Amino acid sequence: MGLGICNRLIECFVIYQFPRFCVELESMLGIGLMLTLFLHGLSSCTFESRNGSETSSATGKQECAENPYRHKSIEELSAMSPSQLIDESIKEQLYHQGDSSNVENHDNAYAFSFDQYLKKVEVQKLLTVLTQYLVYDPGTESKCKETGFFVASATVGSIDNGVVRLRALPEGRLAIAALEKSVQRLKDAGLADTDHDRNYLFNLSAHQLEMAKGTSIRDEIIRATLEVRHKIQMSESEYLEFSNYLTSVDPKYPTWSEVGEYGPPTLVKDSQKYFDAYAKFKSSKGK
Repeated sequence: MGLGICNRLIECFVIYQFPRFCVELESMLGIGLMLTLFLHGLSSCTFESRNGSETSSATGKQECAENPYRHKSIEELSAMSPSQLIDESIKEQLYHQGDSSNVENHDNAYAFSFDQYLKKVEVQKLLTVLTQYLVYDPGTESKCKETGFFVASATVGSIDNGVVRLRALPEGRLAIAALEKSVQRLKDAGLADTDHDRNYLFNLSAHQLEMAKGTSIRDEIIRATLEVRHKIQMSESEYLEFSNYLTSVDPKYPTWSEVGEYGPPTLVKDSQKYFDAYAKFKSSKGK
């Protein structure tokens, strides 16, 4: 993958941690495809610099890899259980990590179908499976386990941003707890060091954890919409309070409206429900 594309992905997801550029990208592509592009792109940028024996199934077989790999159809993916779907995602990530040309020639069929699957699958069951992959020790696990953690971190982010807030579900809270422990292990192992060759793994998982416990990409779009259309300006503290309020009222509030305007700033299509919720939120505070 070209250096310019690599730098763009790293700038978006790692250095600046989802600025407005990333909000625009999420709005246009959908959170599932956006994170998949990140996984594909950043993997091809970073894994090429690692020891050949660790790179992927292209230079050494992995027990979780599929050789040769074949992208599955929407029908095949729709028939998979949550566990099978995550395993399929790991195989697909290993395939793209092995050869950067696989990324550039990728037709995005898998990314789109996976995003659609997230909206149909029983989220609680998927989170239960994902939590198993979120238990990760960077000092002892295999490449397959590392890729599984990578995929699981991104997938819980997809769920939290586009389907339902994790912290509102018992299964989601377990996933957050598992992620938090793994992020600490990554930090203890030195991956928080910007010079570490796997620093991206710490940055991705740590930021997913931060969003799951606080405000999300979708929250940023909602905030921008209220500001542009309804002249509502929130301080950072009120912004977090409003996110928590929405979560308590309806954890599926990210689905209240699809994106309708691409910016900057990016806005939701129908803001009325969010505006009404903000009015009730202010009323509940006695203001």
